[in-house]
Amino acid sequence: MPFLQVQHPDEPEGSVKIAFDVHGDARAPGAQWMVFVAGVCAPRGMWAPQLKGLGGDATGPVAAITIDNRGVGESDLVGMNAQLASEAHRTGLEGLE
Repeated sequence: MPFLQVQHPDEPEGSVKIAFDVHGDARAPGAQWMVFVAGVCAPRGMWAPQLKGLGGDATGPVAAITIDNRGVGESDLVGMNAQLASEAHRTGLEGLE
């Protein structure tokens, strides 16, 4: 599975590894993207039932990215001290930009 290496100045090692998966045909012309971000303690695999329903419509194919928040699943916990959920989400989403 792929990982994002997100630069973060507050980290002792300078970056955090965020686990993610891509579902659907992400490279298809006109693909519509969705990003699935779980709550605080759930890994990205929790989205499996929802991902089964992906297909597309008249406007084109659909692709989805699921990520493990920082400190959850296969993502790093490096230097994280009582981090707010919003900060954990932001770390993962920064890597997608």
